[in-house]
Amino acid sequence: MDFEYKYSDEQNKFRSDVRDWLESNIPSEIDGLEEYSSMDEGLSDQIQIIKKKLGDMGWLAPSERPEYGGSDMHPDKILVLVEELGERGLHWLLQGSTASLRNAIHFYGDQSQKDTFLKSMAMGEITIWHPNLEYGVSIERSDSVVRAYLDGDDYVLTGSDTFTGSRANPDYIWVLATTDPDGSKDQTACFLVPSNYDGIEFEASDSLVENEGNIVHFEDVWVPSSCLIGDEGDGWEIMQSTLFSYPSFSYPNAKDRDVSDLIKYASETNRYGDALIKQTFFQQLLMEVYTNSELIRILKTRNNWMAETGKEITYETAQVALLEKKAALRLSQVVRDIMGMYALLDGNDKNSSFKGKFHMQQRRSVLVQNSTAGPEVQSEVIATQLGLGSRAKNEDYHNTDDKNAGINL
Repeated sequence: MDFEYKYSDEQNKFRSDVRDWLESNIPSEIDGLEEYSSMDEGLSDQIQIIKKKLGDMGWLAPSERPEYGGSDMHPDKILVLVEELGERGLHWLLQGSTASLRNAIHFYGDQSQKDTFLKSMAMGEITIWHPNLEYGVSIERSDSVVRAYLDGDDYVLTGSDTFTGSRANPDYIWVLATTDPDGSKDQTACFLVPSNYDGIEFEASDSLVENEGNIVHFEDVWVPSSCLIGDEGDGWEIMQSTLFSYPSFSYPNAKDRDVSDLIKYASETNRYGDALIKQTFFQQLLMEVYTNSELIRILKTRNNWMAETGKEITYETAQVALLEKKAALRLSQVVRDIMGMYALLDGNDKNSSFKGKFHMQQRRSVLVQNSTAGPEVQSEVIATQLGLGSRAKNEDYHNTDDKNAGINL
């Protein structure tokens, strides 16, 4: 029995078209650029230009309806598009906070918000920062200290929080704020706040990865009620059900770019008179990280299938998030074993490999780990969903209604 996936003639034709377009529109300095690579202003501007070009093709949000800037693309073609962008290390252009926010506005926003934002986001015209939250963390353990006070029909935001984004200057900030005057986190609301409002100040944090931990201060920032997404009191639910959907429900890449590049490095690098990949010890290490990446890819495919077919999602998202966290740390160890000190060289060093991408991989692998020294929050979610956890069993950590079943690319 042949289990190999067979691409249709239509898919192969579309793949050829995508490759031709990418060859003509992706500059060499962008090709292979990772999402969290250090970017100067010029490189960041080039990324925005590419996003707008993808948006013009309807490829930045391929499953979106044409009136909202997408191309209503069939999933078979979306798979090809993701694979081809993944070959260049650029699949992240289709994901991230903008894709999550589009989903939130689709299901929680009013018609005015849909008309204002959906097409602009799908066309790559605006950039977003979102709260730096970890999947599975309970609201009591979150670090958000932004409060929203009702002032007539509008709100005043005060406090600070840490946000994540891939560009230095966002157009909008996706804010999670508490609305209880007494400071309880049980009442929360989501706001999409223009970054140029009076009272907003930005502070760069000492994060291992650029733009991964940006501190934003809100000092009596007046925010009209039109910036509120969904209903007051639903902020945490909206964040949990949309912000964390894309890691597991997006189409997984056909291969892990980091693992593939590490295998290529081992094939081209000699040590002790032979290529690293031909030496038993290094073969075992490479096989381990390759198996880890394939397991995660298969589980992501399962989650995507469950979302597309309306199956109930319980522990599966947390399972993938936990495996990705552990696999990232193990990969960083294997990279150092195979590459030695060269794994720590950034793209500015002439002796670095793959534009210094593994230097950034080392940093990212540390950043995504649990910094509390307590139980992994994803483990708690898995245990709770299986009826084994200490959390209340009736607590909803991942809404599985149809509207939250997946995210639109």
